[in-house]
Amino acid sequence: MAYMPPSQDPYGAPRRSGMPAWAIALIILGCLCLVCCVGGAAVLFPAFSQAKVAAQSARELSDTKIVSLGVAMFENDHDDKFPTFDSPDHISQQLSPYLAKYPKVLAKLSKFRWNTKLSGVSSMKVSNPAQVWVSEFGPDENGRIYFGFADNHAKRYKADQESQVTSVEPIIDKS
Repeated sequence: MAYMPPSQDPYGAPRRSGMPAWAIALIILGCLCLVCCVGGAAVLFPAFSQAKVAAQSARELSDTKIVSLGVAMFENDHDDKFPTFDSPDHISQQLSPYLAKYPKVLAKLSKFRWNTKLSGVSSMKVSNPAQVWVSEFGPDENGRIYFGFADNHAKRYKADQESQVTSVEPIIDKS
């Protein structure tokens, strides 16, 4: 048999130089997957930020509800009277036994605003507790304000609705 140069196979076809076709196809497929992932992430980022905002809003509402329940427990232990809302330190001191399991909520008490018209008043004498706010937290970065009411429910409002909530006067039975 005669000597053949390395660039030819025994049948006379020249050898290909470079990468095999399957490797090129794999690289192209990888690039397409990468483009799809980046494009998909770009579409999902707004959804992720909306989910984060919704979670923060739910946490603030939950914290307001916890504070309302802390006020209710205080009332039960103090002849149905609301705490005295004279200073943030005093409020924290009064509610700390009831919020001890929630240190993050307890730390936020100084950021709450309190309805001083209810300070030391018997909760039994408030005849419209579902409309009378006790605590207010906010506004958050979306302009929402969170209110805790005298009947211990909590509700989220838009900032432009604040005056509707705070304008309700407590009807206190003087008897």
